[in-house]
Amino acid sequence: MRTMPINHPLHEAIGKIASEKFGSDALLDSACGGQEHLPFFCCDKKSREIQFCNVDLLVLKDGEVNVIIEIDESNKKPTQVCGKDVDLSPVQVLY
Repeated sequence: MRTMPINHPLHEAIGKIASEKFGSDALLDSACGGQEHLPFFCCDKKSREIQFCNVDLLVLKDGEVNVIIEIDESNKKPTQVCGKDVDLSPVQVLY
């Protein structure tokens, strides 16, 4: 069975802007036009058991994560989306 690609117009637009502005320092997931997943882990050991989530876009500065972007195209209120920030607060190892 063949699956159709999912269309994410907001993700794609933001990914394009980030790529133009930050070049190779912008890491994009597939919804934003990239080719990879961008996982967050709670410690140095990386495994599925301790992976918090995958984000949409990372911007690096001097090889370290400087900006994290999570895009939500659903019809959620800002207070519902802010919960994602709380989920990432204990993150020690990024990408």
